Amino acid sequence: MSSGPSRDLPSALDPPSASVPEGRSLPPHRNKLERVGDHVAAISADLQEYVELRIALAKAEVNEKKEELITQAQKKAKPIGFYVAGGFFGLYLLGFTFALIAAGFAWIFGASEIFPPAFFGILVAWGLLLLLTVVPILIGRRLQTKNEIEATLKATEVPADSSRPTRAQIQDQERTHARQSAV
Repeated sequence: MSSGPSRDLPSALDPPSASVPEGRSLPPHRNKLERVGDHVAAISADLQEYVELRIALAKAEVNEKKEELITQAQKKAKPIGFYVAGGFFGLYLLGFTFALIAAGFAWIFGASEIFPPAFFGILVAWGLLLLLTVVPILIGRRLQTKNEIEATLKATEVPADSSRPTRAQIQDQERTHARQSAV
């Protein structure tokens, strides 16, 4: 009478089983009901650990994405700040342009004692405002172009940190861990 398959297989077909860590091994059983109860408790503990790990992974992914979005927002805010500064000084430049035109007409049409110094004073202020308008706009444009180039390079970049496990590798490790803990 055969009591089951024979265990006289070559070592290549029957590799030795890995030893179960001390914390993972089940206590000796007195009957089948206790053994089933211990297995259910072990599965429950493994499932709880798995869920906790998945939650921790999700939190890490959310934090990573949040940091990336904050960095992108900060990079986009710098050019906007320069554009706003240029626009602010541009409005003053517009007002000084009208004042410069008015002082020029007054000087040309007869008020020669008062308006030449006022005209040149307004002209100097107008030139300064022109610089304060154009320079921030050019800086903002340069920062915006730099950000666009960095975004393009980042999108086409191959990750240099290949030692970091991929999502599929993490899932495979979790499956392997679950199989080993069910033993």
